[in-house]
Amino acid sequence: MTVVPPGLLGFITLWPTGQSRPPVSTLNDLTGTIVANAAIVPAGTSGSIDVYASSVTDVIIDINGYYTALTGTPLAFGAFDTNGTRQSGSSNISCPWNATSSWYQCTITGENYFFLSYVANVTPFNFAIATTGSVSGDLLIIFYNTAGTQIKLNAGFQVAVYKP
Repeated sequence: MTVVPPGLLGFITLWPTGQSRPPVSTLNDLTGTIVANAAIVPAGTSGSIDVYASSVTDVIIDINGYYTALTGTPLAFGAFDTNGTRQSGSSNISCPWNATSSWYQCTITGENYFFLSYVANVTPFNFAIATTGSVSGDLLIIFYNTAGTQIKLNAGFQVAVYKP
């Protein structure tokens, strides 16, 4: 969202329609200048959100995506060690470490994985940032440390893959 205030603004709060306004701000602007911020705001009644501004302002809201509830059983799931060896889970997924590319490349038996057609929930066992993608019908899982460097985990990870 972006605010375009004619003067000092104060704050903006966004929240799901049909719920009480929370006692927190989503964006603060004490300078009266154009300010942008990103926020994840759940949709409320009829898929809407409410907006409160402490002073008069124009508000620009861009919706970049949405979440849906995952239902049912995962298509594939497992817990993997640092080398990508499955420790538990379904037998239809393997996630070996690819040392050349520095990622875990997961194959799901009978599936041609494409990241826009599936949902992958990845949880590292240590502090790391996980991103996912796809190549040649496989799920890619790439981990980064807090400095933004691509890493091989020194602990394992869990993954659950759903096909909505």
